[in-house]
Amino acid sequence: AAARKLRAAGAVSGPIVTLATAHPAKFPAAVHGASGISPTLPSHLSDLLDREERASPLPNDLEAVEAFIVERSRAA
Repeated sequence: AAARKLRAAGAVSGPIVTLATAHPAKFPAAVHGASGISPTLPSHLSDLLDREERASPLPNDLEAVEAFIVERSRAA
């Protein structure tokens, strides 16, 4: 949504890269342990735990993350 807003406002003309985290309900025990709140899955994510998981582990290194983003943006 943020990328669409930026594009519609004319604030960005080139590629937009977004990074996201998992929905809190994917890890209910961890969220409850940290906050005391037990998150529930919204109906549009009811199959979340059945979906194929994709991960790209990267080292804790800014240059590695930047290189990964550039590489993936060229493939898109």
